[in-house]
Amino acid sequence: MNATLSNSNFVESSFIRTNLYEASHERSIFKKVNFSSTNLTRVNFKGSSLIETNFTNSNLFEADLTGANILNANFEGANFNNVTWIDRNKCSLVSIGKCKK
Repeated sequence: MNATLSNSNFVESSFIRTNLYEASHERSIFKKVNFSSTNLTRVNFKGSSLIETNFTNSNLFEADLTGANILNANFEGANFNNVTWIDRNKCSLVSIGKCKK
């Protein structure tokens, strides 16, 4: 919790069911990383590369994805409530599996 891991490289890593509450991962690389069922509440992913990353059933409540690259990321069942989306818009409070604005 509250970890600062900005400018880090986590290619093909696994964070399954991890608690990363309020961690900062700004400008980090997470290519093919598994965040399934992970608590990512209020995590900062600003400017990060999340290519082919798995967020299945993860909790991204109030996370910040501003400017992140989410190419081919899997968000099935993920909680996007109040997330700041890649375009700086907020997701609504009924956003499960995709950002609803």
